[in-house]
Amino acid sequence: MPISARDETSTAADRGRGASAPLPREGSRDEVTSDTNAAAFAQRRPAPARPIIGLVLIAALAGALFTWSVDNDPTVSAASPLETLRSSLDDDPDDAGSWQQLGDLYLLDATANDDLAAYLAAVDALERSASISPANVETTRSLAVASVGLHRFDDAAQLAAVVLAERPTDRVALAAMVDAQVELGRYDDAILTADRLAGLRPDAVSLARLSYVNQITGKLDAAVDTMYAARTAAQGSPAETARLSIFLAELQRLQGNRSLAASLYAEATSNDAAVGRAKVGLAQLAAGDGDFVEAQRILDEPGVATTGLTALQTIARLGGATGDEARLTQALEQVRAVVDGSIAADIGVEPSEVLLEADFGDQERANRLADLVLAAQPNSVYAHHAVAWTRYLDGDVTAASSHIDLALRTGLRDPLMLAHAALIREAMGDHDLAVALLDEATSIDTGVIRAYDGLTPDMFSTIDRRAGEATP
Repeated sequence: MPISARDETSTAADRGRGASAPLPREGSRDEVTSDTNAAAFAQRRPAPARPIIGLVLIAALAGALFTWSVDNDPTVSAASPLETLRSSLDDDPDDAGSWQQLGDLYLLDATANDDLAAYLAAVDALERSASISPANVETTRSLAVASVGLHRFDDAAQLAAVVLAERPTDRVALAAMVDAQVELGRYDDAILTADRLAGLRPDAVSLARLSYVNQITGKLDAAVDTMYAARTAAQGSPAETARLSIFLAELQRLQGNRSLAASLYAEATSNDAAVGRAKVGLAQLAAGDGDFVEAQRILDEPGVATTGLTALQTIARLGGATGDEARLTQALEQVRAVVDGSIAADIGVEPSEVLLEADFGDQERANRLADLVLAAQPNSVYAHHAVAWTRYLDGDVTAASSHIDLALRTGLRDPLMLAHAALIREAMGDHDLAVALLDEATSIDTGVIRAYDGLTPDMFSTIDRRAGEATP
């Protein structure tokens, strides 16, 4: 159970990492007593943009972890577990089990509410437990989940491997391993692990991950079908069903089914846990279609702009598309505060943060951020896409070409990635391939050339002058 309820919760596109951003989340939670947290961050950060593996998946794991803790220690009160554990640790600060349970409780809050301070508090408590009882496999498993949330993917993979060596069918460790393998770009391994997880129990946790692996490896129809199956499996939980509807909306956008995506977002707005992120999705669709007035109207609705980093990025891109320098500058600076806070806490940078900086910010900073993304996720298609685009904008088309090849190697059909690839190939003198890539991008999404994404028809005029005619 979470420490406190909040109005907004992230989805697959919003996985928690924190920073000292000037936009605290709505709601409150008990103070996290961690010197590390206090030094690194004065406030909670908004949630970052992310591909489809999401908080709802990790949250389900954290729920399983804390259920284990409560079930195995009847002295923990379900009504006030935090107070019970703190009291227990006051009496016995060397109780590894209580530190373990406290870490799981913070981890549940972190994943359910996308709270960096809670992630860091979870790690503090779990590492304290591990220092007292180094061989505790439950502690190692919880640290693996926390490492995924903090974007320490190599650590997560190593920790999950330790658990799986002892417990080969541990679903929590398998799920954390899938997440880490995907983010590290180890897609062949991720397919095997996801199949193994789904074979144990085909529920929302396993099927949503399998869907994401299918998406990245170019099997988009299978990804959609599997995500629908995941949503069906989650029917007992309205909040989880709503979040999975958002995942489906993201998949439909990749297929160019923007009207169906809008319907799925609208459906998700009926649930309090998903309404903020769903409305941001609707604003993104409106902005992408050139309806900037409608996009702004949605973002101005109460609570939407504070949903997370995805909202901030949307506001920044809207400002860039409309020439509203004040809006762009304000939102971009807030995103930068988030990014700088993440870097200070040794938390990975998002590819979407790199693309925003490259499109509307400072090129030198974008290059630095791209290097950080690639160092943390050396084989990720999203990382290579971000690096390719920044190198292209910086004039290094040879490097851009190498990285865009790596981004496209799995068959992922992302229209924006394909449009960027078309420009890079044209710059390399491969006109025929550039035309083919642009045709593929526009076959998925006829309006892929958008000011919202930093693109204009003039940029594509030498590839295919018809591209501009499809632009909204």
